[in-house]
Amino acid sequence: MLNTHIKRLSIQNLSRMLSFLLIFLLAGCDSDNSQSSGGAGANTNVNAQAGIWVAPAYGIAVDIRANDFTFYQFTGDYCQIYPIVDLLGIDYERLVASFNVNDDGNILQTTLAGVKVPGIMMEKQNQLPQHCIDNLETAVGDANYEFSARRDFEIFWQTYNELYAFFELEDLNWADVYDQASLDVNDDTSEEELFGIFAQMVTPLRDFHVEIINPVIGFEYTSPSRKTTIDRIALADFLSINDLEAISNEAEYLQFIAYLEEQKDSALSAVFEHVAEGEEIRFNDTQTLVWARMRENVGYLLINTMDDNELGGSESIEENLVQLASMMDQVILDLVGVKALVIDIRYNEGGDDFVSQYIAGRLTNQSFDAYRKQSRVGATRTPLQTVRIEVQGETQYTGPIAVLSSMSTSSAAEVFSLIMHEREMTLAIGEATAGGFSDQLIKILPSGMVYTLSNEIYSNMAGVEFEGFGAPVDVEIDFFTREQREGNIDMGFEEALLLLRNF
Repeated sequence: MLNTHIKRLSIQNLSRMLSFLLIFLLAGCDSDNSQSSGGAGANTNVNAQAGIWVAPAYGIAVDIRANDFTFYQFTGDYCQIYPIVDLLGIDYERLVASFNVNDDGNILQTTLAGVKVPGIMMEKQNQLPQHCIDNLETAVGDANYEFSARRDFEIFWQTYNELYAFFELEDLNWADVYDQASLDVNDDTSEEELFGIFAQMVTPLRDFHVEIINPVIGFEYTSPSRKTTIDRIALADFLSINDLEAISNEAEYLQFIAYLEEQKDSALSAVFEHVAEGEEIRFNDTQTLVWARMRENVGYLLINTMDDNELGGSESIEENLVQLASMMDQVILDLVGVKALVIDIRYNEGGDDFVSQYIAGRLTNQSFDAYRKQSRVGATRTPLQTVRIEVQGETQYTGPIAVLSSMSTSSAAEVFSLIMHEREMTLAIGEATAGGFSDQLIKILPSGMVYTLSNEIYSNMAGVEFEGFGAPVDVEIDFFTREQREGNIDMGFEEALLLLRNF
């Protein structure tokens, strides 16, 4: 499949991908490249925050000082600096403002300026891990840096060995992976060769949150997903129609992309045939939210992404949330008086949990506990954190809802599905979601290669975990089948209308 092959990236695509991935990176500044706040009085609790804080479940540490700080990433044997404040676009004041220290002064929680919800818990320590003091690794850009394939390999393997949470889903022995892959790594191994070795190592994980990006050589790789996504369905149809075994050149690839978009439009047209007479299909400026009043006085809301940048069109989380609030105000106003609402997240490949939480908060008039999450730490786990949905905005929709999901519904969109399972008067229809809930924990090797892994475990309020399996549905109905597209029908949407009619 397309996403299981190494691809060369254009500079534009690489920049866009790195911007998306690095939003989750932990920022810092070292003593040689200090990034001062330019305003030391921004943090009113700087004395409580000052010191060394460590999060073993994330392999990170931070040294907070009066006017700046340094983030580190570490494994059992290696330690590096995260010099990434400028890449995040988060200044000192905003980041430090997201630090919250408990009354005892021994636990710090940070949302990384609102990106991580409910936040990373860090414990106060007297000093950094010893190897961060004695043997800090050099990195690309340092005067004395030299590429070492063996060092990058050891850090890469150790990071997964210590933090990755889901080896058992594929019954993968990571020690065996080391024994096999290490045979191919030596002093002469190039960056291109090492990239290929890493790709082979993570392919069996079948985890689409596992990615490798080398911005120097322009390679990226994503571990294949476990389920049959819309893209895969369309690809199989495209190959069959054109009597091809695989896509072998750029022209065929572009033809497939055009076919994929055409088929998505075809599938959506089956839904939009139900728009009530005299009503319009409405959408936001970025065309990521689409809504309409359907026949039988049922509302329809298509949410194409949970990515705040894609929804709001800004690089600022705060500005995007303001835009999202305005969008939801308009949706609720336009659909006022509907007797039921269909929310379609079948095309939604995720984004940000805080977006999912906000939208859910516009669909209730009472707060509720939605799900729990924790992280792997060695052979144990961190304490459970409960995520509670708070009522959002001045107006809410509180009537019956049917949520349509598919095997392409991924990441933060799956979190939305998980949340809605805890909402009253809500049905889940379609296919169980993709099964990738964990946030991407993003790391950087000394060579500058970016890699990601899944270290967080999500569960519903009953304690059931869905990583690898996906959020379940109440009524199972296949989506995006060739028969439905050619027949201009949407069986999932039809079932939603039927069930809501008698809800």
